[in-house]
Amino acid sequence: SLIFGSTSTIVMRTTLSILAAGLALLSACNNPDTKGNARASMDTSFTIQGHITGVDSGYVYFLDYESDGHGADSAKVENGAFAFKGKAEYPHYYYFGIRKDGQLEFRNGLFAENTTVRITGHKDSTDKLSITGGPVQTEYAAFLLGKKKLQAEEEQASKLYEQFQASNDKKGLDSVMKLFQAFEAKEKEMVKSYAKANPSSPVSAFELYQTFIMNPEYKELDSCFNFLSEDMRKSFFGKKLAETLATAKNTAIG
Repeated sequence: SLIFGSTSTIVMRTTLSILAAGLALLSACNNPDTKGNARASMDTSFTIQGHITGVDSGYVYFLDYESDGHGADSAKVENGAFAFKGKAEYPHYYYFGIRKDGQLEFRNGLFAENTTVRITGHKDSTDKLSITGGPVQTEYAAFLLGKKKLQAEEEQASKLYEQFQASNDKKGLDSVMKLFQAFEAKEKEMVKSYAKANPSSPVSAFELYQTFIMNPEYKELDSCFNFLSEDMRKSFFGKKLAETLATAKNTAIG
């Protein structure tokens, strides 16, 4: 079985996510005279190298979000180290996974572009890996760092929820649920502000999709979608947002 997670808390809450097209590629695609030459000369290769303490052998797994979940690639682990090579004409978001207790767990993710990405960490905390890479991954890591305080508060609330659930404390559970709703509102505002300030960022497109994938309010999502630059609206996650927006419009009351 598969378990999905994310550095922005658990992906089961807002479900899967990710990315956008590079400006150089989009520019080349819009010019028919240079399209072929640009693609021929562009370096689209990337490498993901890493070391996971506690995983001495076996495999680690990489799931491209744009594959729609149809099979993960793998890299062999030797003495904890691994290397995975691929190609991407623009930054792609990959889930990173390991097998643990017989289950394939994807609890972290990264942006792969034409450079080297490095992953280090421990098998028992793959949601807290150190991941460094190209410009988009660097931006993504900085964005997540800005959410760290909010995530810590959410983790504390989750512990309280488990305690109240174990003691069947309905009043306590209700109070924690209100906290979760407040956290969700804070996180949404953080993403909206980021996208408004960074309209040409793949991270903005990804985070907006991650945030609004489940039952969005049409007017709010429409406003957020229009934060994005034209290039980002045409990117993979921009198109996903457009699909979500169209669904929200069709189901909106009034």
